[in-house]
Amino acid sequence: MDVASVDAANMALCFDNPPYQDREKGVRDELFFIQRMDQALVPAGIHIVVIPDYRLVQTPKIARYLVARYDHIRAWRFPDPDALRKRSTRSC
Repeated sequence: MDVASVDAANMALCFDNPPYQDREKGVRDELFFIQRMDQALVPAGIHIVVIPDYRLVQTPKIARYLVARYDHIRAWRFPDPDALRKRSTRSC
């Protein structure tokens, strides 16, 4: 596996799309990646995290971490693919 390293507090913007799987000792990869990327952010940096909404429910530790770590949190939900499919098949 190739590994990249980033100096601490060196990035103003992080776009994080972590793998969705278990890591050793029951730690979720999402939380591990989010925590690692946080270390790379400068103070007041922007951290964009792409994560399924069900993962925040199934792993509340991730949601608690984000709420405790950030002052300004925004969340957007991608449209449900089934809803888009139904909408596109309606007749005018």
